[in-house]
Amino acid sequence: MKAISLGLRGRIAELKQFGWSGRFRGTFLSIVVGVIAGLGAILFEELLRQALHYFLFLSTGFKEPLQGSEAAAVSALASVRSWLFLVIPTLGGLAAGLLVFFTAPEAEGHGTDAMIDAFHRRGGHIRKRVPLVKILASAITIGSGGSAGKEGPIAQIGAGFGSVLATILRLRPRDRRILVLAGASGGIGAIFHAPLGAALFAPEVLYRGTDFESDAILPCIISSIVASSIFDQYFGSSGRIKHKTRRPVQVLTPRADQFAKFKHLWQELNREAVLKYELNTPLLIDNIVAAIAKDFNVRALTLDVTRTEHAQEVNLARSTQASYTMKPHTIYSLSEFVRELSQGTKLSMATVCAVLQRMPAEKFALIAKNENRALAALKDICLHCVYDTIINKLSYELREVRIKTGLTDAKGHLLPEVAVSEMGKELYAIANPAAAERSLYAEPQIPLDSTIERTTVDESHHRAVQVFAKLPRIRIPTPAGEYNPDFGYVVQRDGKAQELYLVVETKGYDQQSGIAAREKLKIDAAKRFFQALADSGVPVTFQTKLNQEKLAELIEQLGQP
Repeated sequence: MKAISLGLRGRIAELKQFGWSGRFRGTFLSIVVGVIAGLGAILFEELLRQALHYFLFLSTGFKEPLQGSEAAAVSALASVRSWLFLVIPTLGGLAAGLLVFFTAPEAEGHGTDAMIDAFHRRGGHIRKRVPLVKILASAITIGSGGSAGKEGPIAQIGAGFGSVLATILRLRPRDRRILVLAGASGGIGAIFHAPLGAALFAPEVLYRGTDFESDAILPCIISSIVASSIFDQYFGSSGRIKHKTRRPVQVLTPRADQFAKFKHLWQELNREAVLKYELNTPLLIDNIVAAIAKDFNVRALTLDVTRTEHAQEVNLARSTQASYTMKPHTIYSLSEFVRELSQGTKLSMATVCAVLQRMPAEKFALIAKNENRALAALKDICLHCVYDTIINKLSYELREVRIKTGLTDAKGHLLPEVAVSEMGKELYAIANPAAAERSLYAEPQIPLDSTIERTTVDESHHRAVQVFAKLPRIRIPTPAGEYNPDFGYVVQRDGKAQELYLVVETKGYDQQSGIAAREKLKIDAAKRFFQALADSGVPVTFQTKLNQEKLAELIEQLGQP
């Protein structure tokens, strides 16, 4: 111990000689405390595991359940000698009590309280024997089945090691207190694999109110990270946290015979396309400014509070409600606000600046009431005006077919598997066997994102449908971003040899007016894309299907003028 003390003092002296005082010296000491606290946590964990093995497992057959075990399985871990569960904790508590009573009475109790008492009343002084006695007594108590946890003991153990280090280096009382907190944070962070939480816990737990030992934050963070790293390195990151198992990727298998019917439609959907449109910027700015003057309004953020008096007595309970207007606060700088609006609308920053400059002063003042709401409202107004300005001037120039797609590899061969995540969020078991037979995929399941998609799948048993599929991402370019339709159908009409193609976009609304401006712009732009395909000789029709519409009605309309 003397050799360690002399070595540390010499190192501190060297740091001072080279001007490494204050922050740098505190960083070095925090690292040292983290190392010691991490080693102390390892010793505590190892002794606890041995105590559980010898006190409980060998005598009763009980083995501590893993985190996440079923509640019903816990009782099955014990043997028929259940009477020992009364005897062993009693003997363990007696042994731990005698050990603490005769060697270090201040190690009794929870542990966190003792750490707080040492910080406030003892100048951070904790006797050298206390952390070692606390390790042994806590291991005996918990290992024998006592009703106790590890948070309190490891807090006092880590704090004790921090105090011992301060004593060896003869630090000032203020520095000693900080090392006590750093040691507690290191121990808790190591045991619970929560370095940041532990770093905030120790400086905050000292006070009842909202006070905080701010000077200790950085030392606690450093110590906690170092201790947790050492602990994880020793136990291979498997101390007390269950490893997260990687979920297998859900896939579907495309059927080669069905894809042969679907291939032509799929190739045409994956054509490279250049989007062209004319945008009269001055006219657009005029329209946006006029729309802002008419429709833009922002309400301040309000907070509704309900107070209940005498809540413990039902008959006397009385509630009162009050509404408070939140004071506005700045979220964005002007440049950040312009950039966010530009990115959200795909308009140039110069256009956005011109709009903000020309909007009425009283409307501009409303932005300060709630910047997030104002940004969302301005985005909607701009997109509505963009839609009205360019929708009739959109056109697509079709180019070559992409080889590598969501269903084919770089050589154009059908992929053996397709990830479900490319098509939807969850798998739905196709209820209608006739619809399952017409699916592109071998499994009687299909990925979905909404209720209307489920309804559409169940309606896909129509006799004219040869094959249908929930489409992987196609990425059709539109002024409002990439667009991906939902379903593709290959239809064989009675008495006609030529196959017809139907692409369906499902929307869970009762009317077209319910569709958001951005989505409406994407859909209407996609109509131009499919019209370009039809003009090039591809027999494809694009339709939007709402809640009350039936798939059979859309199919019957195919080929009609």
